Amino acid sequence: MLVYVQHKDGTPLMPCKPSKARKLLRDKKAKCVCRTPFTIRLNWDSTKHVQKLVLGVDMGSRNSGFAVRNENNQVVYLSEVESKQDIVGKMDTRRSFRRVRRNRKTRYRKCRFLNRKNSTKDNRYPPSIRSKYDSIWKEIKYICCKILPIDDLVIETATFDPHLMQNYKLAFQPWMYQKGLKFGYRNTAHYVLKRDNYTCQKCRGKKKDSRLQIHHVLYRNQGGSDRANNLITLCSTCHRELHSGLFSLTKRNTKSLLSHATHMNVLQSMFRKRIQFREIVGSFTKTVRQYFGIPKEHCFDAICCSIKKDIVPELLTNRIFQKKCIGRGNYKLTNGIRSEKFIPKGKINGFKRWDTVLHKNIRCFVKGRMSTGYMVLCNILGQKLNFRPMPKPSTTKRLSSRKSWIIAELVIQSS
Repeated sequence: MLVYVQHKDGTPLMPCKPSKARKLLRDKKAKCVCRTPFTIRLNWDSTKHVQKLVLGVDMGSRNSGFAVRNENNQVVYLSEVESKQDIVGKMDTRRSFRRVRRNRKTRYRKCRFLNRKNSTKDNRYPPSIRSKYDSIWKEIKYICCKILPIDDLVIETATFDPHLMQNYKLAFQPWMYQKGLKFGYRNTAHYVLKRDNYTCQKCRGKKKDSRLQIHHVLYRNQGGSDRANNLITLCSTCHRELHSGLFSLTKRNTKSLLSHATHMNVLQSMFRKRIQFREIVGSFTKTVRQYFGIPKEHCFDAICCSIKKDIVPELLTNRIFQKKCIGRGNYKLTNGIRSEKFIPKGKINGFKRWDTVLHKNIRCFVKGRMSTGYMVLCNILGQKLNFRPMPKPSTTKRLSSRKSWIIAELVIQSS
């Protein structure tokens, strides 16, 4: 375990051992500024002699790994950040509520589409990708400006081909890039109708309904895509009966699996435009990991990104800091559309959602609060912790208030 040190002016210095940090705190030469990771700030003007440190980043669409090593391949920091994945769903819900409210509680106003400033400005990125970029960039800034003096930044990059991932035959027939599966068809609907031989796939034409419609097997609000493997031809009668619940189709795994690959391509271009860093390809990281026998984890991949050749990496820290991005707050005012009972947004018995608390010597987070005085606690993954009896404010100690992410420590078991 290491303790991270800041100069009196807040500049990060080299970390120290817990024994030295204990002496500095005892002699009032330093003070604690952060609990997780444990960071102290000196109260006197010391020298700023530091070593060269390299920050490696294993960038991902869902989870990203970070590792810092010195010139001797000694790792002094490990962390993993989980980005938010519910941006699109929340924005869709907000849009549906806004459109209903527009017609219910106000006079009629024309719907607005492309007259918002954020929608028409140049070089605009979708909110889902901006959220992932901000989570990765925030951790990089935190490491460089708060706890460790970083000299070099190395990021693992890779280029994904969604067309090839969707159809592996392109590797053997490159001409299909110009003449794909839907070559010669007006649109996807035309291709699906031709594929199904202009026949209802439920009744096979027995209901004598000549009006054919295209149906999503897995609905869009459930993660379904507009690709042809998620579309099926139904007649108007069967389509109406299906939405009425008279029968159901077999749900296939047709979720859009290419969105993460697309997000990675966009994230890399965003970082190339905004900051300077060294790029490492994924094949190099995999080779180094297999050579040294390092387990497959995001933070360990980050070690392999910035590793020095022919030097076995050594862990000076036995902690992995797991971080999960959360929303700033709950903007829902009431329960239900017609309800007038407001949801409390402040503290209840001194606690807010996602506060870090200590209950029965277990560090956890407040997932929910009840008006009866009880609380629901969870871990960093959002899994409910079943305490008996249920936690109360009198038996729970509040460690820190909620922030834009929650942090937990994972101790590496020595082998």
